[in-house]
Amino acid sequence: MSLNKLVKFSQIISQYVGIVIPPGDWNNLDQMLLKRVIALQLDSAQDYFLFLESSSSASIQEWALLISKLRVGESYFFRDSGQMTVLETVILPELLRLNAGTRKLRLLSAGCSTGEEAYSLAMLLDRIMPSWEGWDIKIIGVEIDAESLNTARRGLYTDWSFRRVPQILKNNYFKQLGSTWQIEQRIRNKVEFICANMVQVDFPNSYPQIYAMDLILCRNVF
Repeated sequence: MSLNKLVKFSQIISQYVGIVIPPGDWNNLDQMLLKRVIALQLDSAQDYFLFLESSSSASIQEWALLISKLRVGESYFFRDSGQMTVLETVILPELLRLNAGTRKLRLLSAGCSTGEEAYSLAMLLDRIMPSWEGWDIKIIGVEIDAESLNTARRGLYTDWSFRRVPQILKNNYFKQLGSTWQIEQRIRNKVEFICANMVQVDFPNSYPQIYAMDLILCRNVF
């Protein structure tokens, strides 16, 4: 594929889903796009480009598949221990104090991937305030990749997601199922996951759950 075509594809991907593909990865992008051209039995890369630009249901499905291939879903529980310590000892207690009058708290994990960050917030809050009775607390994870969200909603993880988790937390909040670990139901119930494209003009207006957020965690997005 020509350099001009790769530039066009990288631009439309960035505009549509906010994923920026650096020139160093364009060779991999080239191979992936050519495989999609062949799989869809199209005549050329230009035909594939026009197909992606269309608003057909088939194009929407293709974007979903493309996103799952492009998305870097690197995540694990309690990633960045320094940040998590500050959240648990400073930020979350202060938010609870400031919101004691309304007893409402809204937390957002933007680009939540497979859910580890959103669940980490829920576990931190549970450690600070085991009973949420009388509080209206919403923890929301937003992700564009539907496949990643399926993993998040199941709450089922391998050891790779626990490489920074103290064993006591693993024992307190997860149940071992063979070679995997499932987060306990009460923590799963505290988190809502939404599949959304955050670079589209209707975000977040078309999602009534996402408003007046007290805290937004945003890593490797845009």
